Amino acid sequence: MAKAKTKNKSNSLDNALKLLDLFSMDVSELGVTEIANKLGIAKSTAHRLLITLESEGFVMKNRETSRYHLGVPLLALGNLVSSRLKILEMGRPIIQQLVEKTGESAHIAILKNGEVFYLCKEDCKHPVEMLTHIGRKNPPHCTSAGKVIFAYKPKDFIENYIKEHGLHPYTPYTITHPEEFLRVLKQIKQQGYAISKEELHEGITSIAAPITVNQQVAASVSIVGSIKRIHPTNYHLLTKAVIQAADQISHKLKTL
Repeated sequence: MAKAKTKNKSNSLDNALKLLDLFSMDVSELGVTEIANKLGIAKSTAHRLLITLESEGFVMKNRETSRYHLGVPLLALGNLVSSRLKILEMGRPIIQQLVEKTGESAHIAILKNGEVFYLCKEDCKHPVEMLTHIGRKNPPHCTSAGKVIFAYKPKDFIENYIKEHGLHPYTPYTITHPEEFLRVLKQIKQQGYAISKEELHEGITSIAAPITVNQQVAASVSIVGSIKRIHPTNYHLLTKAVIQAADQISHKLKTL
């Protein structure tokens, strides 16, 4: 009995995904009969799927034609995916130049489900041994890539993150006090860049700057390296290079 229920749920999910996939730029609206025919399912089944998807906002019904189109959440998701692909397309050659200029590994990262998610990474000739790669997730409160995005978020967003995730100490240098964390974020926003010195990995420093899309901070550019190479004596030059790279990507995205 349980297996039958699981199978039915799986079939429903499969049909729902196939249904959503029917919509495109050329086919913006579809009727119940059209959907049933295209999916090879009963009209009543198609109608039930549409009611469920409509209740969650994934599709909307045109009351004049009784036909359906994609809802706002999926349209927003499409725009989000598109913007991230553009960030990668525009950003990769720029962070390659950043690696050549600074001699350090470079990343493009976004904030995803409360974590730093690395979209792109370019290694230098002497990469440090650390756990960063494309698709890797790290805590934002102790990474420059995460802090520089957090700095432009509303205060209630940051406070909710602290409440849900806490400020876990990864090294003796991790900021764990909420008031200090908020103070640091305010400073980061004022100066336009973030530095994380041994906050996630001992012996490792990173510098990050924000990438803006439609006047909103959507991602970050960062370089990461040993404290022997990234240290206070060259912070200014390296920070300048990171900010310049982030600004170049932001400008390219603005002109698309």
